[in-house]
Amino acid sequence: MAFALALLVARAGAALDVPVDHPEVRFFVGKYLTEHKKWLEASLERYSYYATVVESVLTRYGLPKELSVLPILESGYNGNAVSRTRAVGYWQFMSFTARRYGLDINRWVDERRDIEKSTRAAARYLKDLYSMFGDWDLALVAYNAGEGYIRDLLAASGIDDFWTLARCGLLPRQAREFVPRFYALLWIVKNADRIGLGPIEKKPLEKVFIRGGVDLRLLARYSGVSYSLLRQFNPFLRRGKVPPWGAYLYVPARYAASLRRGQRLLVASLRGGVVAGVKKGYWYRYVVKRGDTLWSISRSFGVSVSLLKVVNRLRGCFIRPGDVLLIPTLKLAERIVECRPRERAIVYRVRRGDTLWRLSRIFGADPQSIMRVNGVSRLRPGQKIKIVLRSGGNERG
Repeated sequence: MAFALALLVARAGAALDVPVDHPEVRFFVGKYLTEHKKWLEASLERYSYYATVVESVLTRYGLPKELSVLPILESGYNGNAVSRTRAVGYWQFMSFTARRYGLDINRWVDERRDIEKSTRAAARYLKDLYSMFGDWDLALVAYNAGEGYIRDLLAASGIDDFWTLARCGLLPRQAREFVPRFYALLWIVKNADRIGLGPIEKKPLEKVFIRGGVDLRLLARYSGVSYSLLRQFNPFLRRGKVPPWGAYLYVPARYAASLRRGQRLLVASLRGGVVAGVKKGYWYRYVVKRGDTLWSISRSFGVSVSLLKVVNRLRGCFIRPGDVLLIPTLKLAERIVECRPRERAIVYRVRRGDTLWRLSRIFGADPQSIMRVNGVSRLRPGQKIKIVLRSGGNERG
């Protein structure tokens, strides 16, 4: 018994081969590459972001990574997909099956739309189905039609093979087409480059923990990551807000650092109060609260202490509650390549579109002074110039 169970587990994780000899599979390959090509390309684009996460979960559960293609068939990897029978999410779970496999559905979240959590539930369900039928074709059709229905059909017909069931007309159309459609999509994914769809580049997706109660619109504003992108990759948030207990949000890896910084900035604004921006897009005004230090503020906003000291004309590090500090936005801070506290100056890298008048407005420096200090009459992109900040403001320390 133990040997048979071990053998079944080993077979469950074996790679799935496409049965291209079946005409049904070849038929759906053609259909997807012609009639449904636009849908296919959009689905493969979404798949490219989620595949690594899904394959990792499947491997952890000892299942073939080829099953990562199944949500293309189920939902086109659209977390907002809802079927006519009210199945929801990437893996198209009905609510009772979702809860049976540990997914939460409440006023805050619908975890059928959480890519990692729903994949874990799907992996457990698929593993149970394979244990029940000992065959991936039957397990897949049971995933679509229900394990009870397929078990009863096998018992009544005496047939134990999916293809025979399908060709004898014993399955409804959707169930009959489900397995060949899956294999057709699997063949397309494996041969995408060869058939002219181009290589499927799997793009890394990263999780960032966001504290409870955060509104996605505010998070988008402070992080610079668009609201639509946050909603696209996190459809499990039903109210556009993070639940009170917090949640991991998914974003393409290139946005993760911005999202973390945006959360720090948002938290700082809620604690201390970021007042209306000065030269919108370039500066924040931050109201110092009790317990703040220059170091803690610099950490929250992702800028250096020396930069804070220079732009706020601070001789030392002393600040007190109620002080208003100028904080450069990330857009501006990344253009400041050097701080010179003793000279009360910064070194700025010129970008395309910068003019002496524009820089004087941003930094409160006289255009003639910028020209004189740098010995220039005009600016060139990539040029480094020193800008001496006007006296005034905070002169303490």
